Amino acid sequence: ATCSLVAAAAACAFLAAPRDARPRRKFAAPRPFRGARVAGGGLVVSVFLVLVFCRLVSLHVVAVGRAPPGKAESWARWTGAADLNGDGTSGDKSDRIRALKWHAYQLGWDAMVPMAFLGVPVQQFSPCLRALGLPHEAGIAVHRVLGWATVLLAFGHGALYMLAWGLEGGNKKVWDEALQVCHHGPRVTDQPARRAFRKRCRGVSNFFGLVAVGSGVLLALASVAWVRRRRYAWFVLAHQLHFAWWFFLALHWPGSLVFSAPALIFFLADVARRRACEQPRRCAASAKDGVATLRVPVPGGDDVTGGVLRLRVREVSLAWHPFSVAGVETDADGAAAIVHVFAAGAWTSEVCRLAARGFVGLEARGPTPSPP
Repeated sequence: ATCSLVAAAAACAFLAAPRDARPRRKFAAPRPFRGARVAGGGLVVSVFLVLVFCRLVSLHVVAVGRAPPGKAESWARWTGAADLNGDGTSGDKSDRIRALKWHAYQLGWDAMVPMAFLGVPVQQFSPCLRALGLPHEAGIAVHRVLGWATVLLAFGHGALYMLAWGLEGGNKKVWDEALQVCHHGPRVTDQPARRAFRKRCRGVSNFFGLVAVGSGVLLALASVAWVRRRRYAWFVLAHQLHFAWWFFLALHWPGSLVFSAPALIFFLADVARRRACEQPRRCAASAKDGVATLRVPVPGGDDVTGGVLRLRVREVSLAWHPFSVAGVETDADGAAAIVHVFAAGAWTSEVCRLAARGFVGLEARGPTPSPP
């Protein structure tokens, strides 16, 4: 705890110091790791992800081992070779199944660590990222790593439980346990749906957890680069499954709301900020050689070159698309951000076609200035 307080104080002092007073010496990773780049490879991002990973490892080791590292008893507990059931025999089938269930149980706790930070870096108007001097793209990269870690840990949580149930009683045991909507109750198919929401139906609901993990897996698969770059509309649509993830996770285990709170608070604050900034705008536009140039009016007239504008053209689709601001022009009508749209896909090609008529009616969100 003391080390954590000292580290937090040092970080606050570093961020509060004038930029000119900060050391300018570049960080050089050890030679074997210089080619590895995770979430953009920035120092702040890398340190944050390393801390999250260390917390995951320490949480699992301490919770599962229960004995000093390196001792035979600790390894026996991990593998089920110790007498975990207290029946006087060590390393039998029941001990190994109990160890497997304990690992599965702990993976569920492990998943809470990256999940708690999911909504923090993904904000479109993020004061945390600006305080660290990081662009929004770095936040998205961190969100991607945390999201995959959450989904993989949650999947492992359910998969290990199903493996243990299968070893105990075969396929029937797996389906009986996985479809329990009430803790130690019947299958969801064997009782009225309204009973699942009664006060007596408390505890962990395996069925709702199965639905939550399924939503998370579908969301993750739709977020891979191949889908994201070729079918952006599918990616955005599939990402709405995060509502199902949060909802069914809370039904699976209400205690998860404690870990979901940071992400939900930042998400709701960001939604309110976005709604306040959204407004329809009629933009002057031109198109030539597959490139559309949009002049999006911006309030204030500040130089937001390098910032991000999110645009939605309802004539094409309801999805928002982020674009970098190439520059700012000022005339008698005020300031306008210059955005270049290249015809690289169906949506951008349609925008280029609309820009050829001289104007485009769109909704704009932002601009979000680049970090200082």
